[in-house]
Amino acid sequence: MTHTLTARRILLVAIPGALLARPARAQEQEPMAHDHAHTAMVGSVNFHNSGSRAAQAPFQQGVAWLHNFKYQEAIASFQQAERADSTLAIAYWLEALSYSHVMWNVENLPKSRMTLARLGATPADRLAKAKTERERAFGAAVEAFYADASLGVRARAYSDSLRALAALDTTDLEASAFAAHGAMMAWSAAPASERAALAAASRSLALRVFHSNPHHPGAAHYLTHVADMDPASAKDMLPFARAYDKIAPDADHALHMPSHVFLPLGLWHEVSLANERAWRASRAEVAHDKATGAELSYHTLEWLQYAYLQEGRWSAARALVDTARRALAGVPIADGNADARFAANVLAFTYSMESGDWSEWKAQAPDIAMAFAQPTPSLRAWNMTMTNAYQLAVAALMARADTASARAVAARFRGIADSLPADARRGAALRSAGELEAMVARAQGDLPRAVGLLRAASQTEAASFSTPPTRIPAHELLGEWLLQSGSTADAVREYQAALAARPNRSRAVLGLAHAMRAAGDTAGAATAFAQLGKNWVRADMRVRRSIGADRRNQGADKTLRISFEGDALASPAVRSELGSALGRGFTSAGLRVLPPLERVVPLDAEGARMTAVAQLSIGTAARTLKLRMVNVSTGEVIARDSIRLGASGDSARVLAQRVAASARAAGARR
Repeated sequence: MTHTLTARRILLVAIPGALLARPARAQEQEPMAHDHAHTAMVGSVNFHNSGSRAAQAPFQQGVAWLHNFKYQEAIASFQQAERADSTLAIAYWLEALSYSHVMWNVENLPKSRMTLARLGATPADRLAKAKTERERAFGAAVEAFYADASLGVRARAYSDSLRALAALDTTDLEASAFAAHGAMMAWSAAPASERAALAAASRSLALRVFHSNPHHPGAAHYLTHVADMDPASAKDMLPFARAYDKIAPDADHALHMPSHVFLPLGLWHEVSLANERAWRASRAEVAHDKATGAELSYHTLEWLQYAYLQEGRWSAARALVDTARRALAGVPIADGNADARFAANVLAFTYSMESGDWSEWKAQAPDIAMAFAQPTPSLRAWNMTMTNAYQLAVAALMARADTASARAVAARFRGIADSLPADARRGAALRSAGELEAMVARAQGDLPRAVGLLRAASQTEAASFSTPPTRIPAHELLGEWLLQSGSTADAVREYQAALAARPNRSRAVLGLAHAMRAAGDTAGAATAFAQLGKNWVRADMRVRRSIGADRRNQGADKTLRISFEGDALASPAVRSELGSALGRGFTSAGLRVLPPLERVVPLDAEGARMTAVAQLSIGTAARTLKLRMVNVSTGEVIARDSIRLGASGDSARVLAQRVAASARAAGARR
């Protein structure tokens, strides 16, 4: 059999066929191998099964879609396989599994059980229809998952069953892949004491699959999810994250997922690029399906906005709030679609939390009763409803000094916590209540009580995160309050704790820089400002401006960026000659030079540094080149020059010398 795989195009290849002979499977009879190719680029899978030739392509397609968490596509494919071969029991079991999105805190148990009922009335009836021992074992695992028990019990039974099956034959890649997925599902519903072992099991099983088939979508996908289960492992998961979107470029979820590894490492531009691609794919899919804006991937949009904010691209981040509002205007939203229901508010809140601009929340007080009255058909919807109530209360407090709403929401959270078992949801409710009560105390001028409440809330935050914050990080807020009160050493510690949990978060980096400077640690402050400068290399002018004075005062690394404008530089030959002359001129002046048309030069005359852009424009009629050097941090014009163009080589050399001289003179003046 031939795999059609290239570096740019990985076809889904359905490869049913005989398994390696094992005594335990002596009674299994598999059909002859068939080769099928599907043009959707979603990875390579090989789930051996007893189905007819006609069922093979849609069945294998369904398996690949399921590993990519493209559930609707998986359901449609499995149903197609069932129509082609109604006796293929494993297709029904996997279709049932496609209605359970446990990693997203969403399940549709009635749909799953209706699908199982189409196969047979009872688990015994259904298992009797399996044609091989292996398919019966898969079916038994799925039946255990849909038993009448709690999610934690069901998920653990499903995981244990599949791990036992995978242990029988380590070359059975689909058994290992589904076992890796099962361990993830069990992890999501397990107590904290069991999670590390389940995460390790999922990682080990997925690695086994990836090493045997590096084009398997589930292997790379589940290894990427390891960073969710253990954010400290994100660096180790980078190779798999960078492989996944190439394995399954037709699955928008696969385009988004690498950002689950990039985010805990603070790789903001990589997070942006991943989610830009995923958002475009989501829009294209919705357009193709003629669906409404409610079906767009708002999860992707929220991650994209968060990355923009970390990069200092606040205008682009603010525009995404309007994107969501336009897409959802007048669109009906199903009860279970909490992502769409709260998308605009989540985006607006995140923008305000990161930028400090709460102006758009000034107009209207939140309806707290309505905030808690949203439909909650799933745990995901419940969580998002609670988050929305918190965000509305914080926004009202920040924009309107409305302490009443914050107190009401905090009281409601404490009441909810009292009605829940002592699990993560109860802890989250209590932490949110404590944060709101601390903010109210701060607004009322009781700083000691505010700090005490917030410090208590911060102790229950996770030690590390792989997702964007939906609440103001407690350590970060505590650092801000302590810095304002003059407790600079304590503020430094809180910001450091915030960055340990969420590495390279720009707002925390900026806070740490201010706290270190106030504490007299000029070297540490300079390092923090320099890191922020790296985060904000693509930032809006107004954002870069906000740290200009601090960067100059702390001696942070600054650059002179040379850009060219004007028709006279349209010729590649002229640009090349000018670039070479500039390079020689900068080098002779003792300044560092980067590639042509984007020259970066540190200015360190007498220890004073700055950031500036030298804008060169040419008046074609008069053949005059004008130099305008602008400090990008403040917008101040710091140097002007005018050069009459004669012979291009001579003019270029003169220009290089003048720009270098202007740079040194401007640096000395600062």
